[in-house]
Amino acid sequence: MIFCLPMEIDTMRKIIIILFCLSLVTVLVLVSVNQDKFFQTDEEYFTSLVEEYKTKEFDGIVSQKFKDENDHNFQKIVLDLKNGGSKTIITNFEKEEFYNFIKVGDSLTKKRYSLEVALRRPGVDTTLSFKFENVKDFKKSKVFNSLEKEARNITLDELEDDN
Repeated sequence: MIFCLPMEIDTMRKIIIILFCLSLVTVLVLVSVNQDKFFQTDEEYFTSLVEEYKTKEFDGIVSQKFKDENDHNFQKIVLDLKNGGSKTIITNFEKEEFYNFIKVGDSLTKKRYSLEVALRRPGVDTTLSFKFENVKDFKKSKVFNSLEKEARNITLDELEDDN
């Protein structure tokens, strides 16, 4: 059994109070500095996700496909890049069909500032588009509506060019 003198108890209480206050201040500072990440609206989240994927660029061959049990069971595609190295692409924001259509050995190319991915394999030469259809309320997003409008304009422009 440990016996403490009254003075030691007061000192321990002061130390506990000081540590609690320091912890509280640390949490408040972290929350205020990263406020945009803690309190993002659905619209802000969707916009940041689209912008993140727009800036990605890759050109390579699919070497692996798997659902990562250690990372929320995310659907991941690993590319061996033509310029060396590898890149992992997460496709959880798309419908399952997007992930299922891509096969090991496929060639995938995506240009920066585009949401379209060129897919080539023997007998298949097609384009897939990131649409973020698994994101909650994606159709309500202003960014989604502008993407839809952009896609319709491209299609109309292509039709006009064909005539």
